[in-house]
Amino acid sequence: MKIRILLLFLILSVACSYLRGQASGELSSTLKSDTNLQSIFYFHATKTDYVSDTLFRVNDDLSSLHYYDPMLNPQNSFWQYLSVMGTPSVNLIYSSPDILDYQRQANNYLPYIFSKENVKYFQNNKAYSAFSYNAGTDAQQYFDVIFARNVYKGLNLATEYKVNYADGNLNNSQVMNQFFNVALNYISPTGRYRNNASFIHSRAYILENGGILTDSMFINSEYSSMETYPTRLNAGWSKWKTNEFYFNQSFRLSQDTKKNYGALVHSVSWEKYARLYNDENKVFLDSLATTLQRNSLYWTNLVSSDILIPLHFGINADNISFRDSLQKKTFTNISPHIKAAYKNKISLSFIKTFSDNSYNNDYQFDAALNNLFIKKSYKDSSIVFDAYIKANIQNKRADYIFSHYFTENLSWDNKTGKTSSKSVTLGFRLKKLINVELSYFNIGNRYFFDSTLAMHKANTDLFQVNIKNKFNLKRFSFCGLLSLQKAENENAIHLPLLAFKESVYYNFFMMKGKLPAQIGIDLNYTTSYYADMYNPLTGMFVWQDKMKIGNHVYADFFFSMRVKSFSLFASLTHISSFLQSHDYFNTPLYPHNGFAFRYGISWRFTD
Repeated sequence: MKIRILLLFLILSVACSYLRGQASGELSSTLKSDTNLQSIFYFHATKTDYVSDTLFRVNDDLSSLHYYDPMLNPQNSFWQYLSVMGTPSVNLIYSSPDILDYQRQANNYLPYIFSKENVKYFQNNKAYSAFSYNAGTDAQQYFDVIFARNVYKGLNLATEYKVNYADGNLNNSQVMNQFFNVALNYISPTGRYRNNASFIHSRAYILENGGILTDSMFINSEYSSMETYPTRLNAGWSKWKTNEFYFNQSFRLSQDTKKNYGALVHSVSWEKYARLYNDENKVFLDSLATTLQRNSLYWTNLVSSDILIPLHFGINADNISFRDSLQKKTFTNISPHIKAAYKNKISLSFIKTFSDNSYNNDYQFDAALNNLFIKKSYKDSSIVFDAYIKANIQNKRADYIFSHYFTENLSWDNKTGKTSSKSVTLGFRLKKLINVELSYFNIGNRYFFDSTLAMHKANTDLFQVNIKNKFNLKRFSFCGLLSLQKAENENAIHLPLLAFKESVYYNFFMMKGKLPAQIGIDLNYTTSYYADMYNPLTGMFVWQDKMKIGNHVYADFFFSMRVKSFSLFASLTHISSFLQSHDYFNTPLYPHNGFAFRYGISWRFTD
C-alpha cells in the first residue's frame, strides 16, 4: 500500500512538472533537443567511501530507449535466464566475486536490482522527472518512474520505482517484480562535509513451473501453443525480497582547501536478502535469508582528483546472520582495508578478514598499472590509445549454501574449503570507441551442485577475451559486446565459447531535421554449450551435461524517434524465429519467447 501511494506521488510530480512548464511557456522553448537535461547530474557512491565522486549526465541517447530490459543493453554483460526476462538469471561472462559479499546464495536478479553501487544521487538545481512505459504482444510490461529535486541548498532527494510484469509463455508462469529506492545526499557550502543515504526495497515474485517436461517436446512442436505444454510443477512460487539501508558521511580535516590533511569517512549499512519458496507438494515453506550489518571507518587523502599519492586506510566490522527453515547462524568479521596509488598510473589494494568462523583469513589483493602505452592527440592532448594491466589474487569461502542447508525438504552439512582465484588482465582502449581485454584466470576448488544437488569441486584455468565497441561510421552506429571464453577443464564451469551482442542502427531526421530517429537491428548469439539447469527448490543454476543450448541467432528489429522531451519506439522481437529451427532456449527446459511486437514511450522533464 505504501509503495502504491508513493507511486501515485511520483506520477503526480511528473504531471506537475509538465503543467508548470506548459503554463510558463518555458518547456517548448528550452527543450528543443533535451538541452536542459545537460544540466542534470548524478553520481554513484562507492562501496566503502564517499569523499569525491565523478558526476555523470543523464543519458540522452535515443538508442537506449528500446533497451527496456537491462539484459538487452549491448554494453552490459551476457546473461542466461529462464523463458521470460525478469526471471532468475546467471552471468555468462566469468569474473571474480566480491570478497565482502556475504550471501546465503548467489543473487539471481543482479541485472535488475538497485544496489549501493548503482543508486543515483543527484546534484541538480532544477527538478528532474522521467517516466517510461512499454508493453507488447508478449504480455510483458515495464514501468519506470524517477523524480529528483533540490529540496534545500546542497540537499537533494531522488526516488525511482521500476516494475516488470509478465504473464509468461508457459503455463503456471508469471513474473511480478518491483524495485524501489529513495536516495538523499547533502554537500555543505564549502564541500567540507558530505553525506548520502539510501533505502532500497526489492521484490521479485515468480510463479514457478519448473520448465517443460522435456526439451524435445518443444523442438518437435508437439503442442500448438506454449501455454498448453505440460510443465514439471503445477503450483509453485518463489519470492525474493530485499530491504537495504546505507548511510555514508565524510568530513575533511582541514578548513584550508590548499592543505590536505585528508578526510574521515564513516559508513553504516543494514542489508537483508531473503528467498521464500513453496510448491504443490510441500506443506512447509522453505526460506533462505542473509542479514548483514556493517560499520566502516576510514581515513583517505583522496579529496580531489589531482592527488599525487592517494591513500586509504580503514576497517569494516560486519555482523552476518544466515537463516534457513530450521537454523540460524551468526558470525562477526573484522576486515582491515588498505589502498594506495600513484597518480593514475599504479594502484594497489589489500583486504583481509579476521573471524572466529569459516570466513577467517579470506583475503584479496588487487594491483593495476595504467598508461602502459599511451598516445595523445596533438590537437587537444586527449588520450587516443591507452593500455593497462590488472591483477587479482583472492582466497574466499564459498557461498554458505554449499556447506549448510537445513529445511523440511532438503538438508546437508558439507565441509567446504576456500576457493582460490588468480587472474591477470591486459586491456587496450582506443578513445571510447573500442575496449579489448585479454584475461587469464586460475581457479582452485570451485564448488558447484549438479542436477541431483550433489556437491562437486574442481580446478581449472580459464582464458577470456572481451571486446566492447561503440562508434559511428557516418550515419551508422555500432554498439556491442563480444566475449570468447575457454575453460581448460570444461567439467569445472560451463560457459559458451562465444557470446555476442551487437546493435546496428541508422541515424536520420524527419520533419526537416526537427525529429531525430533511428532504425536498426539487435543481434544476440552464443555458440552451443551445456548450459546450467535451473533448480526451483533452491533457486540455483546447477550443472548438467545432457542438453546443449545455443547456436541460435536472436534478431530484433526496432525504430525509435524523439519529439522534444518525448520519445517512442516500436520493435519486432525475435524475427529470426521464422527463419530457424524450433530449438531456441535460454536455459534447458525453458524455451525462449517467440516473435512479438513491442512498443514503448519515455517522457522527461526539467523544471
